[in-house]
Amino acid sequence: MATLEKFSETHFIQWLENKGYTERTKKEYLIYYKKLKVFADLNQGSADMFCQSHEGNRVARSFLKTFIQFMLRNPMANLLTEPEVNLLRGIDIPLLKKQERKEPQVISKDEVFRIENCCRSEASKLMVLIAYNCGLRVSELCSIKIHDFNWEEWKIDKTKMGRLTLIGKGEKTSVLPVKPEIMQRLGEWVNNDWGKIYGSLKEIPQETILFPVSVRKFHKLLANASEKALGKRINPHRLRHSFATNLLEHNIDIKTIQRLMRHKDISSTQIYLHVDNKRLDEAIEKF
Repeated sequence: MATLEKFSETHFIQWLENKGYTERTKKEYLIYYKKLKVFADLNQGSADMFCQSHEGNRVARSFLKTFIQFMLRNPMANLLTEPEVNLLRGIDIPLLKKQERKEPQVISKDEVFRIENCCRSEASKLMVLIAYNCGLRVSELCSIKIHDFNWEEWKIDKTKMGRLTLIGKGEKTSVLPVKPEIMQRLGEWVNNDWGKIYGSLKEIPQETILFPVSVRKFHKLLANASEKALGKRINPHRLRHSFATNLLEHNIDIKTIQRLMRHKDISSTQIYLHVDNKRLDEAIEKF
């Protein structure tokens, strides 16, 4: 049996940090680490019991796989005996039952503009427009810096698309197109709002966050604006899904949508094919 006492919480967290795991994931894994410690030893039996007590929980299953990797690969792995190493390598983590994937509900471009019109401030309006038109995750939206846009290049010809350099999921850098009308409004707002503090765009520090708003606060302002505009509460994830589906409805090919959504695997993008087909069926039924 592989004794869990040989591997401390501190070592596990340090290993996760070195691997680049997010703060959220580290907090979640720490919760499951404490639950796993109840078993004292890790073997096939305790692994099965752990999975049964968290049936259908993908995070718990992911934690267990990661923790086994940690035990085998971290600097303390030399504490393991050869039989323990073989035991850990032989642990079979049960597969999750395949669950039916929910199709994302979609809102139209017109509905996005109605939500924007119900936002109180220009900053809130711009957050909604950028989140939708760039297909952003809410964490990405709230971490954009003012200088992530190509201001100097775009000013040469303001009729062209702007560019947003984004560090997204997995620390992957992407460059996204931004409509000129959004760049224009954004530039005016930055000059009016931030210009009062720094005088000009060039004087604004490089690391200045564009929208100093928390993820939770944006969820709330979007929910309030959408309820007022549409009579239903919309979350940021639905804006992103709607962006992709609306692109497909305008005959944009799936590979291009994959690039714009920054999906590593095209299977993540193909869900929108099913959504689009369903909407076509509904349209014919109403015809």
